[in-house]
Amino acid sequence: MCEWLKTGKLATIDQVSKELGVKPEWQDRFVLASEDYLHGVISVTNELARLAVNAVIMKDFELPGKIYTFVKEIHSGFSLLNLKNDPLRRRFDSIKYDVKRIEEGKPAFPSLNSNFSDVEHSSFWPDGALP
Repeated sequence: MCEWLKTGKLATIDQVSKELGVKPEWQDRFVLASEDYLHGVISVTNELARLAVNAVIMKDFELPGKIYTFVKEIHSGFSLLNLKNDPLRRRFDSIKYDVKRIEEGKPAFPSLNSNFSDVEHSSFWPDGALP
């Protein structure tokens, strides 16, 4: 998540391994498994959805649009994988709900962010009204 906050890009599995301190000479004994990396990517999307909610609360209407675009791209990428009914598949389903949660938080000011379509209210607030 730190990589996305700094650069707006997803950290690669090699970057994550390096950040975790996994040394190349350990490759025959220890590696960051692809499935573990993918679980981490899903966790990042879950946390970014929470950040989008908080950004709207703090009246930052630009960040949720960036998060929405990124999470949709991650969702599209996971859709290409042939995931069976395993823990990764169930966690992948959570991305769909993250996208929906971000969409429901569309600001009442669509002119501030072209990533959202026109809306009349935000569902983050009681009665759909912004404070």
